[in-house]
Amino acid sequence: MSVVLPAFKVTELVQCLCDPQYFNLRISADDINRPTPQVVQMIYAACLDYFMGLRPESLEAPKTLLLGRMQFPELFADSVPLMMFHQHVTNLTKIAQVDFFTLQDLTRPDAARTRKILSALVNFAKFKQERQATVDGVAARSEALKERRGELAGENERLRSATAQLREQRAQDEPQAKQARVEMEQALSELSRLKQHQTVLASEIDKLKNHKGELNKAITHYQSLLHNAQQIGHTSTARLVQSPDRQKRAIADMGDELAAERAAEAGLEKRTKDLKIRLEYMDSFNNDIQACIAVLNVIEVEQGRVDGAYRHSAHLRDGIDQKQKDHTALSVRFQQLSRQVDNARERLERTQRTATEKREAIRAQMAAFRSEHEVISTERTERRKEYEGKLERNSKLEQDTRELELSHEQEMNALQSTWVTLEEQIEYYTDQLTSGVARTRLMEEKKMWRKDHPFGFWAKPMKGADGTLNLLVWEAGIPGKAGSAWEHGVYKLNVAFPEDYPSKPPKCKFTPPLFHPNVYPSGTVCLSILDEEKGWKPAITLKQIVLGVQELLTDPNASDPAQVEAYTMFKNDKSGYEWVAISKSHTI
Repeated sequence: MSVVLPAFKVTELVQCLCDPQYFNLRISADDINRPTPQVVQMIYAACLDYFMGLRPESLEAPKTLLLGRMQFPELFADSVPLMMFHQHVTNLTKIAQVDFFTLQDLTRPDAARTRKILSALVNFAKFKQERQATVDGVAARSEALKERRGELAGENERLRSATAQLREQRAQDEPQAKQARVEMEQALSELSRLKQHQTVLASEIDKLKNHKGELNKAITHYQSLLHNAQQIGHTSTARLVQSPDRQKRAIADMGDELAAERAAEAGLEKRTKDLKIRLEYMDSFNNDIQACIAVLNVIEVEQGRVDGAYRHSAHLRDGIDQKQKDHTALSVRFQQLSRQVDNARERLERTQRTATEKREAIRAQMAAFRSEHEVISTERTERRKEYEGKLERNSKLEQDTRELELSHEQEMNALQSTWVTLEEQIEYYTDQLTSGVARTRLMEEKKMWRKDHPFGFWAKPMKGADGTLNLLVWEAGIPGKAGSAWEHGVYKLNVAFPEDYPSKPPKCKFTPPLFHPNVYPSGTVCLSILDEEKGWKPAITLKQIVLGVQELLTDPNASDPAQVEAYTMFKNDKSGYEWVAISKSHTI
């Protein structure tokens, strides 16, 4: 969407275009009011140089390259530079919010369009001049970005070297890490197997502990039995032996039981020693398992450290990639700002040169103006003397002029009164003459009607209030035409002749009005020969008028209706129309 910018006057455009601070051209108002292709192309070339630093010689290399790729370059030697120039100017005008620039504005420029385009460019130039401080700020930021770019380049190199070292260290540690992973997997599998074996041994130890408890209970029981037997033996020795054989057999049985119990006790002690040995072995094995678990924990910690180092390395790589992208973006931005700063410096130098030239030109103009001022001052003194003399003569001439104006005004008043009197006399004589012509013609019409009038018709002048004949008002009877619906009647028609008859036609009116498409509700007849703008002629006689009215009764003119109801019925139901017309008509 284009922005509506204020349009400059031609003088303002010329002043701005010729200003060395802007475009430094040598043009006049005629070049804007009547633009030529050469002038507008020169103006647009200056605009390209001012805004974009693009000069005509900078287009030579692309033009040569483009023509070299064409099959017939000589055919496009003129059109290619023009199209390239048009493209650059189009880009510039779009930046200046002008979206209607075409090739025709270069080849066949129009004054109004050229003025609008140049107004937009001048507005853009003034806006740019107002924002020169912003351009300087951009230049300062560009210098800061250059320094920042150097710092980022050093940081980038440092990060690259650190990344390279990390990659080398990672490459060196990779075999050890792989070996550690393999050993850790083996240790984990061994640990799993040992845990399963530990579970089995723990269940066996629980069983052995239960069996040991049972054996301890049996030993305690047998010890109590042995103690009881010893007490019984001591008691028995103290008694008298009444039956030695039986006592011997009892003692022998008790000795056998005691030997069996001692053998069982020895077996239990041996099994207890075995169980203690196995428990000691299980304790040492459990200690080994705990040591393996501690080693595995250390391995897991080391693996976590390795994974953390790997993630840190990946994070550093991502940071380096992001820094490289930022560095690339800053490089592109730096190049853009560098080009802008270079263009700004070139324009500043060009502006300074033009300002210097302008100051020198102004000094020369001031010197010329001083000399001209001295000459003009001398001439002014002489002119003042001449002016004072002429002023005295003018005073005398003004006094003479006022006297002449008064006399002329008196003469004009007298002539005007004479002219009014003459106009009144001319109007009176004209009315008398016109009235006499109308009455003379109507007297002739009366004589002709008496000598020759159509059969069945009658016509006569009407009498006035004083009993005299009024030749300007007639009364006539119109008979119906034979074979028509009107044939059995005679219809009264009033004919009113104007004072300027026969220059103007009479007005015919049926009394009472007829139900007819060409008769107005008032009774006035709508007939072409009675219309001053259609068919009326001064040579038409009263006889022709009444015959024309009779013909109109029989054959209505549907192309010129005067009564809507009659016209509608005539078009839709002709027989019904005739019946209604006859029933509503009044004959004499």
